[in-house]
Amino acid sequence: EAYIDTTKLPYGFTLRAGRFYSDIGYLNSRHAHTDYFFDRPDAYQSFLANQYGDDGVQIKWVAPTDLYIELGVELFAGTNFPAQGRANNGIGAQTVFAHFGGDVGINNSWLAGVSLLNADSIDGEDGFTGNSKLYIADATWKWAPQGNFKDGGFLLQAEYIFDDRNGKYTNADTPIISEPWNGNTSGAYIQGVYRFNKQWE
Repeated sequence: EAYIDTTKLPYGFTLRAGRFYSDIGYLNSRHAHTDYFFDRPDAYQSFLANQYGDDGVQIKWVAPTDLYIELGVELFAGTNFPAQGRANNGIGAQTVFAHFGGDVGINNSWLAGVSLLNADSIDGEDGFTGNSKLYIADATWKWAPQGNFKDGGFLLQAEYIFDDRNGKYTNADTPIISEPWNGNTSGAYIQGVYRFNKQWE
């Protein structure tokens, strides 16, 4: 990643430009070394090739409310899966996302979100040419004494991903043969982590 963030835009806005991981979903923007498990869930491997990042710009807004509300839009070049080939004059992918969260008492907190990744692909590595819309819903619940998860607690986290594709598939072994690829697939995961203390979970 290599990007520039603004620090003093008014009204809760921030602007980012450069190469970065998209803020869609829950896991995507987080670096792999912070994950609780060795590899990303199958749904992330299948639909995002583990993690979607690209060259682009992002604008986010955080509402000045007690309830955490974050809204954002991103435009990407479209060089990485599932957007490949720099379609649409160098803007091959667009995202929109919303995250909401808050506290329940002292010991509990929650976060939920919905996201859309609209991606165009030309001769993708999986043989796909066309448009795919990836819808993501995520939810996280944390319990920790006094809300301090670093010292111990329980985390329950899940995401559901729905991929709607419209285009054609070309076989890499026989490029002259292609067929329509219209339809949808979906995947999900759920993970739980119990942290005994700072050293063990």
